[in-house]
Amino acid sequence: MSTIEQEYTVPNTLYQYLKYSREMLGMLPSGVDDHGKRIISVFWSLPVTSRNKYTKEEILKEMKFHLRHQKPELIEKLSQANYSFAVYADVYMKKYDHRNIVFIGDAAHGMSPQLGQGANMALLDSYFLSKVLAESDNNVELALPKYTSIRSHHIKFYAQASKLLTPLYQSDLQLYGRFRDLLFSIAKYMQFSRNISSQILCGKKTSWIRNKEIKY
Repeated sequence: MSTIEQEYTVPNTLYQYLKYSREMLGMLPSGVDDHGKRIISVFWSLPVTSRNKYTKEEILKEMKFHLRHQKPELIEKLSQANYSFAVYADVYMKKYDHRNIVFIGDAAHGMSPQLGQGANMALLDSYFLSKVLAESDNNVELALPKYTSIRSHHIKFYAQASKLLTPLYQSDLQLYGRFRDLLFSIAKYMQFSRNISSQILCGKKTSWIRNKEIKY
């Protein structure tokens, strides 16, 4: 994972290049740097067990192939960038509080970044935690169980969605990638599936069937 200046790509656009479910290159707009320049985060997905099998040069070679139709300056920037190896794992908890301790963000519900909901979920955690504390006059023992109750349905849905969708993007089975391409090529023309996708990506879903509105 690394960051480069955004001037070489279309603003406010997420790029994802997939080869079945084994390879994934992504470029995500991620704000501004210390000098006020807009930047994008570049990530290349691979199994943890394959970390030592690839050199930086081999990964760059694969990136260049996927980005061969982009601006040459983008390829040059990718070659000059420094990369870090980030690891994520699924985290599931039945409750998020214990006595006067509460877990929020990735500590409570770490999941695949495929849905792009990590920051959204953490912000909602913070919002509802501050809300229940205020409503309970900062009585932690009263507030934390309320917090778990409020957040449980929302978090549970996204944990399930993450586990369901991740193999379509990251697995050793080529068939999953073909199934994903076929499924989404049809679903994008269906209003029902488009509505569900929009709700999921906006962080508004709490159930597969009967959606419970998140009350702020």
